[in-house]
Amino acid sequence: MNPETSWALSALCVLVAAVVRGLTGFGFAAIAVVGLAMLGSLQQAVPLVLFLEVASSVMLLRSAWRGANYPLLRRLLLAAACGVPCGILLLT
Repeated sequence: MNPETSWALSALCVLVAAVVRGLTGFGFAAIAVVGLAMLGSLQQAVPLVLFLEVASSVMLLRSAWRGANYPLLRRLLLAAACGVPCGILLLT
């Protein structure tokens, strides 16, 4: 496969994954990694998708930060702070 076709198919795969994430709110990494791994190697696909996922999440953080329910967030963080160590103890 020539490089132009590979780039075009990779871009199409990422576009489809982004549309799925836009419609459902999740699934970008699952779709993008599978598609990109079929076109290249898994060792190249995973870091690329991780970078794209973090970049898109950071862009969404600003709007989510304004609309956050902080009293609920405090309770959830307190429960997580108690639950995570308990879970680690149970799993180790």
